[in-house]
Amino acid sequence: MRFTTAFILPAFIYMISLCLIFSFSWAIAQHNTQNSSSLEWENLTVELMPQYRQGRYDVQGLESSVKEDYVVKSETEELVDYAFKKGYLCNDEDKSMCIQKNEIFDDNTTKRLTFVAYFFRLGQKDFIYKIEFVDEKRTLIPPDQDVGHNLVSQKDWEKYKNLEKFLIKQKIMRAGETSLNTGQRLPLDGQPDLIFEDTYVETKDFTLIHAENKNSKVDENAPKMFKSYTQEMLEYVRN
Repeated sequence: MRFTTAFILPAFIYMISLCLIFSFSWAIAQHNTQNSSSLEWENLTVELMPQYRQGRYDVQGLESSVKEDYVVKSETEELVDYAFKKGYLCNDEDKSMCIQKNEIFDDNTTKRLTFVAYFFRLGQKDFIYKIEFVDEKRTLIPPDQDVGHNLVSQKDWEKYKNLEKFLIKQKIMRAGETSLNTGQRLPLDGQPDLIFEDTYVETKDFTLIHAENKNSKVDENAPKMFKSYTQEMLEYVRN
């Protein structure tokens, strides 16, 4: 009887252990499946959505686009994955993750390319609803050079005109959008939907003294530029 009990007890413990391991592995698999990094997505299409043709989103003269100029879904998903794994939370209020590539253009100018992935949390999953590329050029302005200063009065300008300042020019290309209030969507379909061009002047202590903002038209060259930004950033994060 002692021999039988001694034999059955280890076997029973072994079977329980196997069951626990199996259950744990299954739970992990289910968790990974339910929390995969797949995005809410629209299939790539050559024909643009009807609201584009109506010009609702500031698109002119672009009834269709060459599919080869689109950014394929897997490339955008890869960038988003890098943003969450290697990037940083660049805006907590309007939740977004950033990756930045910086380079020195010359003694006075630096260039920065930033990839931004905007998301919202639903349950245990993060949903991507728009992405942006911010192409920024930052140039040091010598103290004796006159610049625009529409955010300060002429009287206050006297305090800043002899300081070193930075001229900042940004081109922002945005793809996709979801209104959290109305649910209206622009799909992440591999090409840009909106383009902004911003110009700023700020002092070295980040005092903003000038700002200009405008929207640019999305034309037939926009998808190629968007794809170029994607490939440049992918090459950077893969190395």
